[in-house]
Amino acid sequence: MGRRKQELVLMPGIALGRMALHALLQCSVEEAVIVVHPSDPLNWAPEEELSMRSQHFRHKGAPSIRMIRCERADEGMAYSLRKGLTALLSGRSDAKLVPDAILVLLADQPFVDRKHIERLLSRFREQPHLDYVASVPGDAEDFPLTLMPPAILSRTMYEAIEELEGDEGARKLFANARFHGEFVSAVSDEVLLDVDNQVDLELAIELCKSIRP
Repeated sequence: MGRRKQELVLMPGIALGRMALHALLQCSVEEAVIVVHPSDPLNWAPEEELSMRSQHFRHKGAPSIRMIRCERADEGMAYSLRKGLTALLSGRSDAKLVPDAILVLLADQPFVDRKHIERLLSRFREQPHLDYVASVPGDAEDFPLTLMPPAILSRTMYEAIEELEGDEGARKLFANARFHGEFVSAVSDEVLLDVDNQVDLELAIELCKSIRP
């Protein structure tokens, strides 16, 4: 969009990136690594607020939080995904400590909520042999379905994640015949709205008004 999306204001005091973060902090994941651009001023979610919010949700089993900067963010989303995975695996030489899976959540999907994320997590916990559990829009009818984040990626996909380049992301992995997974349909298309342009932003602002009158 020619500008940093996380800090776009949907309503006074409500930044786009903060909404996805708020949903994440209410979910049953152990650790959250937030990957940002090296020059991100973090005015959409300053570190002191993250710390306060983490403490606020701690009694509900909220994840611990780390903010890391991706020096190669301008080269494509693959490097941000790889950076986050590297951070999660760092210091876990014992295979027993390696996470069974990671959750990939995008900051520009402001209406992804805790319920949808928990449905993804539940599906994977019920079928841990899956390589992934991805999301699909609520009214998806055409095949092949468009699989998209938020998504759970199993440890069986970690090596493939490390091989991604440029703007290759999770969607490329879903198309790889080596991997087998399932999908969870969103209750509505709005849940998976991805703000990529001005039209998307205007729609998100209107939706936000209807959700938070």
